[in-house]
Amino acid sequence: LHSETRAVAESGPMAAAMVGALAATGRQVIYTWPNADAGAEAIIPVIEAAARTHPGHFAIRNFGSAWFYTAMAHAGLVIGNSSSGIYEAGSFRLPVLDIGDRPKARFHGRNVLHCDRSPGGIAAGIARATDPAFVAGLADFVNHYGDGQAARRVIAALEGLDWPQVSAAKPFAALDPQFSGAPPAA
Repeated sequence: LHSETRAVAESGPMAAAMVGALAATGRQVIYTWPNADAGAEAIIPVIEAAARTHPGHFAIRNFGSAWFYTAMAHAGLVIGNSSSGIYEAGSFRLPVLDIGDRPKARFHGRNVLHCDRSPGGIAAGIARATDPAFVAGLADFVNHYGDGQAARRVIAALEGLDWPQVSAAKPFAALDPQFSGAPPAA
């Protein structure tokens, strides 16, 4: 969960509403720290307190890529307002609940649901995102941001190029002095 640029003062209450809704589910929860934007200082104490007071709730400052993706591979839900819910979670066919306005305008897949910052909105969003019918509907989901094989395809494309032709000197054509850049008259 990150602070919202236009609602920095809501960061603490938004974090508390999220923690309360998650605690009510009885699920195991891993919180990651927010980015360094203004408002993060109100979120961190809330998630650290949740990790101290709620059994099965843990706060991790920074997983690093490998452990973050490992955690996602075992997760049942991503909740917050981070781009990782928009970009990476789809590759794991994870339901995502985006809280508030921060992620609203981002292109996303059908695995992403939105809710407001209120405790009731978050609780209702969690119920929708964890509904067995919604989760089952993601079995065939394909991440719009790619399948993780882009590097392999780029290498294959580069290997398939005719490098002598690509690197050959190219002749320049003389510019037509009559060319104005305007489209031809119809």
